[in-house]
Amino acid sequence: MYFATKSLALSFAAAAGLSGLNTLTALSAQAATRCDSGMLLGRYTLKSELNNKYVRAGIGSGAYVGAKSNSVGGSTSWETFDIYDLGNRDGLNGGTYALRSTQDPNRWVSVNSQNALKLMRGCNTASKTRLFRANRVGNILQLQSLSNQQWVIQRSNNMLYANAATMGGNVPKALQYRLTRIGSGPTSPSPQPQVNLNGWFRGNNKGVYSVQRSGNSFQMKGFLNGKPFNLITGNIQGNIINASWKNYCNRSTGSLKLRITSNGLVKVGGNPGFNTSWSPTQNPGSISNTPACQQQQPQVNLNGWFRGNNKGVYSAQRSGNSFQMKGFLNGKPFNLITGNIQGNIINASWKNYCNRSTGSLKLRITSNGLVKVGGNPGFNTSWSPTQNPGSISNTPACQQQQSQVNLNGWFRGNNKGVYSVQRSGNSFQMKGFLNGKPFNLITGNIQGNIINASWKNYCNRSTGSLKLRITSNGLVKVGGNPGFNTSWSPTQNPGSISNTPACQQQQSQVNLNGWFRGNNKGVYSVQRSGNSFQMKGFLNGKPFNLITGNIQGNIINASWKNYCNRSTGSLKLRITSNGLVKVGGNPGFNTSWSPTQNPGSISNTPAC
Repeated sequence: MYFATKSLALSFAAAAGLSGLNTLTALSAQAATRCDSGMLLGRYTLKSELNNKYVRAGIGSGAYVGAKSNSVGGSTSWETFDIYDLGNRDGLNGGTYALRSTQDPNRWVSVNSQNALKLMRGCNTASKTRLFRANRVGNILQLQSLSNQQWVIQRSNNMLYANAATMGGNVPKALQYRLTRIGSGPTSPSPQPQVNLNGWFRGNNKGVYSVQRSGNSFQMKGFLNGKPFNLITGNIQGNIINASWKNYCNRSTGSLKLRITSNGLVKVGGNPGFNTSWSPTQNPGSISNTPACQQQQPQVNLNGWFRGNNKGVYSAQRSGNSFQMKGFLNGKPFNLITGNIQGNIINASWKNYCNRSTGSLKLRITSNGLVKVGGNPGFNTSWSPTQNPGSISNTPACQQQQSQVNLNGWFRGNNKGVYSVQRSGNSFQMKGFLNGKPFNLITGNIQGNIINASWKNYCNRSTGSLKLRITSNGLVKVGGNPGFNTSWSPTQNPGSISNTPACQQQQSQVNLNGWFRGNNKGVYSVQRSGNSFQMKGFLNGKPFNLITGNIQGNIINASWKNYCNRSTGSLKLRITSNGLVKVGGNPGFNTSWSPTQNPGSISNTPAC
């Protein structure tokens, strides 16, 4: 059941009873239209069938809506509403309406988050909380909210809510409102004169346009310098054109919304573009139907030598639509560009002969050379014809044999350590020494002047990767994990060295049977039995915690517990010649313990 627009009156097909609504469809993803751009049906009052009072808007500070008034305050009052038909706009079903307050025209009847009806600012075809479907028998109207598909009902406090699941209910009259038309409203629509949409128009910034209208179909073809550059097509709804556009040359597309006026066209929405308005103009005369980008342009000869605008000379070759360009630096090849030609565009890829890097490149062919229009960063952005450079090599610099340092002997790191280096074929080993004792080992494979290697530390067991370049003077780090050195150079044999890492040599250790004192508090009874370890702590002569663990070399991995509060934790200790040092675990009282005298009288019973 819909509002009829022929007489701007609310008229429904006759029905024997209150009929249901067709299934609501979702709003489409089109541009939203302001509600006051819809068809104004007129100005109306609504009177409750339940309490015989007029529906009033703007009640209280929240501007709520309820059946509260005994009379109407006039054509412009809180009891009158301008009703707009928004059916079949922007994907809405037919029979969709919005109610505007006449007392406060900036606000519309809306459904809030508690489903109460109140006045709220603004309304468009995307704001479902402001939109309603209607059902009518005679002059009795029922409304259904589009936001939650619930029916508007008068509750016991006489306020209106959109929270009735059906339009019947236990008290049918609570959902029924008598509709009375009191006028045509403030802005009854009247047809506005529209510009003739068949002819030539000029954009306010650039271009002329050939415009055609056929019914509600619209087309506008743009020309620059007598050649077509874009096409705009769309559908006309009243004085609005919802359109899309495409560019003939760069293939870009977008949306456009236009308003038809008596003087031309005005842009009211869509993507940014050249123009914001178009007005009628004279036929520009001679024009072409072929876009500039499709016309044959003179192109530079792609067989010969080119020079990059930043560096290098290039040998270019074209065979049909296949393209190749080989780059030279200092007479030696460094990269190769290959691709396919489409019109004046070359879509290509490149590779570097030496570092093996690759990438993409897009070039435009002009009458003067080549211009980069896309792809990865590189040396040059343009190339122009040049003379044959004369003598060149076909072997990249990186593939030519370079003198290399002898990889059998002793090397010194630029920061610390001396290294015993050995090469056997392509196998490589470098053993590092600090203070005459080995601390790490580097092993890898040699490829040309590059060594891809890994390293390990003898003592802390850490490992990592390392990439070295062999030069005539030594080794240079070019990749891998951080480390002591970034270069190594030949040096003299350091003389006496040990093959046993410092961490594997026997160190003197404190006696772990006796009494120790913590550096902050407490004395501790310490006992060692083989690799088992126990340390019992005392405060004020009474035990407070117990530490137990296992000894591995000079490290004790232990756990502790507190006798009184039952807390537990972990502890890692290092055994030194002077005592114990904490190197890990939970926070605690002490970070070191050293031998002390027997404290004398102690208790075996905790204070708690």
